[in-house]
Amino acid sequence: MVNVKTLQKKLFSNSDELRGGAEVFDILGNECRLEMVLALMEAGELSSWDIAQVTNCTPSAVSQALAMMKRTRMVETRREWLNIYYSLNTSHPLIKKLLPILSSLLQ
Repeated sequence: MVNVKTLQKKLFSNSDELRGGAEVFDILGNECRLEMVLALMEAGELSSWDIAQVTNCTPSAVSQALAMMKRTRMVETRREWLNIYYSLNTSHPLIKKLLPILSSLLQ
């Protein structure tokens, strides 16, 4: 039998992690954003323009999705002159665990 109080404490003591995990799954639950993540996995690093070119996403959708991904720390950025390059944050605990699963979509 599950102790409800113990389970409640366990869930709500990690509410920030749960919220972050929900945001990551929300991002991956959209076909355009999933394509973006897969493109970043395959290429390693891309500009927002490159991402729009290799996916079925509009530049506006790419920009909005990258803002979401930055907020959840799914991506890291590197600036080179006027260009910003994006790469997956492989040190993100959830992304680290999801990479092997997502890589099977590229095969």
